[in-house]
Amino acid sequence: MTGCGLGGAVKSVIALAVGIASGMRLGDNTKAMLIARGLYDIHRLGMFFTASPRHADVLLIPRAL
Repeated sequence: MTGCGLGGAVKSVIALAVGIASGMRLGDNTKAMLIARGLYDIHRLGMFFTASPRHADVLLIPRAL
């Protein structure tokens, strides 16, 4: 599995968890926490399996979307 495939699969699991939290009416803070922790976990998985540290630091730079 490539890095993009792994990231996409984990992203889908996180989206499912956020959808469940939204359906349970747990609030915006809970959804934000799930998304933030999910992004952190995607970064760590990418570093462990595929990404080089030199290129993965781009994910940590805050920027406007």
